[in-house]
Amino acid sequence: MFRATVSPALAPLLVLVAGAALSIVPLGSTALAQSAPPPAQNGVDMKTASPLPVSRLTLYRSGVASVERRGSVSGDQRIDLNFRTENINDILKSLVVLDLSGGSVGEVTYTSQEPLERRLRGLGINLADNPAMGEVLNRLRGVQVRLKMMESEPTGTVINVEKRITIVRGTPGGNHAHLELPWVNLLTDQGVRSYNLTDATGFEILDAKLAADFKAALAAIAQQRSDDSKTVGLQYNGSGTRNVIAAYVQQAPVWKTSYRLVLPENAADKPTLQGWAIVENTSDEDWSNVTLALASGQPSAFQMNLYEPVFTERPWIQVPVPKTLVARAYERGVRYGEDALAAAPEPTDIAGKVAMRSETRGRAPGAPAAGRAMADMYSNVGSGTNSLGLSQALASVAAAATGMTTGQAFFYELAKPVSIGRQQSAMLPIVSQEVSGRRVSIYNANQHPTNPMRGVEVTNDTGLQLIAGPVSVFDSNAYAGDAQLNDVSRNETRLLAYALDQDVTVKREHQVSSEIQAIAIKDRAFQIRRLQKSTASFQIESLDDKDDRTLIIEEAATPGWELVEPKKAKEQTADEAGWMRFEVKVDRKGKATHRVVQQQVTTEAVWVMHVNSDSLGVYAQSGKLSPKVREAWEKAQQLQANINAANAEAQRIETEKGEITNDQNRIRQNMQTIDRASDLYQRLMTKLSQQETRMEELTKATADARTKVAAAEKALDDYLGSLNLE
Repeated sequence: MFRATVSPALAPLLVLVAGAALSIVPLGSTALAQSAPPPAQNGVDMKTASPLPVSRLTLYRSGVASVERRGSVSGDQRIDLNFRTENINDILKSLVVLDLSGGSVGEVTYTSQEPLERRLRGLGINLADNPAMGEVLNRLRGVQVRLKMMESEPTGTVINVEKRITIVRGTPGGNHAHLELPWVNLLTDQGVRSYNLTDATGFEILDAKLAADFKAALAAIAQQRSDDSKTVGLQYNGSGTRNVIAAYVQQAPVWKTSYRLVLPENAADKPTLQGWAIVENTSDEDWSNVTLALASGQPSAFQMNLYEPVFTERPWIQVPVPKTLVARAYERGVRYGEDALAAAPEPTDIAGKVAMRSETRGRAPGAPAAGRAMADMYSNVGSGTNSLGLSQALASVAAAATGMTTGQAFFYELAKPVSIGRQQSAMLPIVSQEVSGRRVSIYNANQHPTNPMRGVEVTNDTGLQLIAGPVSVFDSNAYAGDAQLNDVSRNETRLLAYALDQDVTVKREHQVSSEIQAIAIKDRAFQIRRLQKSTASFQIESLDDKDDRTLIIEEAATPGWELVEPKKAKEQTADEAGWMRFEVKVDRKGKATHRVVQQQVTTEAVWVMHVNSDSLGVYAQSGKLSPKVREAWEKAQQLQANINAANAEAQRIETEKGEITNDQNRIRQNMQTIDRASDLYQRLMTKLSQQETRMEELTKATADARTKVAAAEKALDDYLGSLNLE
């Protein structure tokens, strides 16, 4: 029996219920099985078997890690691995289990994760929607319960729970309240009895199965909140001691890089580059003597909910019931012959072939220690026996990684195993050597209008791929500024800017001009070709009295425009801005100039008859309007004048016809009130006769005018169509 109270202190009553274990059946099996964890085998308690230690890790920059565990088993042995619940989907998606010594791999089992609502709905009482206590009792209709009242403990079968208007008496002489309160109706040995639930302190479920379901529902709710770890069991079957592997991909922090770049005082020496990988072990397990690889690529990685069971809705189909048969009266049939049966083709066996692709690995040149020239340069920095130059310090940190290419991906392979405690991070040296580079100043008007940035042009001749990250730049043993480095492939050159160069000033002026190059008439339109130029002029002055400067100017390339001065840029970026880069040498305490000219040729078409005399005057000022083109325009204007005159004559005729029509209407209205024998009536009749004669003349004139308009328009159109003048 289960006792429930209105009091919130239900925690002591919770009973955790373990779920069934689902099995992943190895290749060759035909179905998924459900089983409990196996008992002890060969004297080894399966529940306490040590997990396989992590032996190799490959971290990727797409938020995943490839984990390889190696160890040994003896006989038939199950090994349990604990994972955070959030990683179970990745494990199910990528787990690989191998027995390297002739044994076989059995099932992989893990605790089921049925959706909470579905688990609760499957119990005898549904608590999925967090019902109130009265609603819980209402859902126990037909179940025997014992109420805990202040003065009694009535027992009965729940009929229902209803709300009633209940009179709540106040203090003597006070008012009575009418409240809607919950009442439970029970079928007891004495008949139906009703009880006010506000007077109850709890109830007891007398049905043992429902009481157990109630406990199980509460346990499932508690388990859903607290269950953040899952156990995956790996079953290895065989005899003797064998080497085994378990590998999988799971979520992991993106590994990061940071660099230090030391610039030499002597321009003939090379800069020294040191790179560090920042690795975080956010797992709940120590990494002890783990072989670590850092991948530069970003493989496609996604998540899929494979852990939670998926239930699909199935349609309801009516139970097939045979229809009542009624004998049919058959008609007489006419037979035309038997149909020939087509021979079925013999089945063809197609042997499937699986192409196995072997993985080849090519190693890039190893990373040498930091350069001797840099170490020598700083060997005398400071004073006293404890002084140490920065380059010497960098030289003492040798790179702990070797570049390696597997397939299409580049890896940093750590030379020695690493050990990082759980929830700990580490910085690992992966690059430490000289690189080719030179000092430059980089000017971009969008970044700073008057001064360039101090920078370095670095070529990645390390034999390694450099991953994007921040770069701390040191100049002559002193911090000089920070730069940003994007991903750099082998032998690729990049610019790094780390500080404002206040020893060099740049004045940039920009002008845009447009001039007419040619005017022609073609396809009934003026074809006007214009040349537009965009000129950026740079006035450069260096205040540095020690060294000459190399200034790299960045100027945006305008899409559709052609660079004409200089003939080509030193290089151009591939991003959306498309910055063109130009190199300018500036003597110490010297000045220099530079121009970047881009141009575009456009052609606009303007219908000849839309060009007025003012526009023609503008074209004439350009000096590109030829006499033939002008004469053609003037003739077109004359032809247009003929059209206008013909239209004016046609309009005059229409106006006169309208005036006559209006006057005739007036005369006819007056004649209706005049004596037909009078002189005035005769005069009006005479005038109407004259107007009718004129209307006949105007009708003919209208037709002639329209013919003239059409002829004039055709003459203009034919003339414009015949023009093809430069």
